[in-house]
This record gives sequence, structure tokens and C-alpha cells, in this order.
Amino acid sequence: MDIHFRKDKGNSMIEVLIVFAVTSLAVAYSVPKLTDQAIRANVVEGLSLAEPAKEALARICANDQQAIVHNNLDADYFYVPSGSHDDYLNRMQLGADCANQSMVIVIWTGNTGAASDPIIELSSNGSDDADDWTCRLIHGDAHHVPSYCQTAYEAI
Repeated sequence: MDIHFRKDKGNSMIEVLIVFAVTSLAVAYSVPKLTDQAIRANVVEGLSLAEPAKEALARICANDQQAIVHNNLDADYFYVPSGSHDDYLNRMQLGADCANQSMVIVIWTGNTGAASDPIIELSSNGSDDADDWTCRLIHGDAHHVPSYCQTAYEAI
């Protein structure tokens, strides 16, 4: 009984091209998703910088329930961008009508990597719950903001 085993000399060119094509498709599909995820992380980091602004508005309304905040100065709040590339926040504008328990912070993000950096509105009905702030996308791509902010702004 003469059994001859074929000695495998490696992969054929067709097999290599198929593997290359499948790998290329996987990379092409994942790169935009990874880019969106990196931009979203930068936006979330920028949103975290709004915590002192929330506290400033809450403090003003707790001290004077009739206060009206037209600008950051009214709330004794100052935000100066650091100028660092890691600063994902360009500017914030605060506003409040404490009598109606309404507080608003508009955030202009920057350096996020997005073609158009998102502009986001945070608002609260003035409850004592620090997590009772809603987030709404005013301008930008919904893929670049956290899911709880993806509701688009509707002008009245």
C-alpha cells in the first residue's frame, strides 16, 4: 500500500487575498465607529466640566428663590478655557429663573475631533436632586454625544 502525502507548501495567493480583503473590510467598518467613540469620550469629559456651573446655579437659587441669572457673572461663575488641547470646552453660558425653578447651561465644546463641535444644553427644573438635569443636543452630530443627550433641539 503506497500512500503519498502531499507536502503543503504554504498558502496560495488567492487565500492570502481573501484574508486581506476580509481584514480590510473589518477595519473599514470599525474605524468610523472608533472615531465617533473617541469624540464622544471628549464631549463627555467636556460635560463633566459643567459640574461647578451646576453647583453655582443651585447655590444662587438656594440663597435667593427670586433670583434671575442672565449671565455667568450673575451666578458668580467664571470659566476660562485652559487653552490646552485637552480642554474640550470652549465656553459656557448660565441662566436661571429661580422663582420658576428653571436653570439652564449652554455648553460649546471644542477640540473634540468632530468636524462641527457639539453645542449642548443642560437644563433642570430646580429640584434638589443633583442628577435631575436633562441634556439636549443643540448643534452637532448625535453620534458625538452621549445617548442621554441625543435628543435634537427643537426650536419653537
